[in-house]
Amino acid sequence: MSFSDYHFTTHWKIQAAPEAIYRVLKDGHRYQEWWKPAYVRTEKIGEKKVRALVRALLPYTLKFTTELIREQPPRELELRSTGELEGRGLWVLTPDEGATDVHFYWDVRANKRLLRWLSFLLKPVFKRNHDWVMRQGEPLLQEEVRRRGG
Repeated sequence: MSFSDYHFTTHWKIQAAPEAIYRVLKDGHRYQEWWKPAYVRTEKIGEKKVRALVRALLPYTLKFTTELIREQPPRELELRSTGELEGRGLWVLTPDEGATDVHFYWDVRANKRLLRWLSFLLKPVFKRNHDWVMRQGEPLLQEEVRRRGG
């Protein structure tokens, strides 16, 4: 395991059915519309591929492409990431008494030179940066699901 390898686990509780949440999460090319300021730009580059530019609190951006490699509607979406973040992501949606537990597992290697060189020293700072992005995402996803009628 390299210093530039990261394993993140995120848990959200969204007040909606898994089907409504799944539809929003599957539309990766639309993340820039609702997950701001984290998603600066998203672009659909294939039937199942999205190129993204993201940022957080620290003054750097990350460019990567995600490809949907497996889906089990409305319970799971598995992604492969390439570019400045390389690895695998998995969204898991579990109904829970009128709401949905949303788990995101993100196992990536930072390929951006700055992160790769500084991970041995600043890994906890980079992790907090990621956690900030994910904290922003929970209420924004809730609002987007509502906006789409979910």
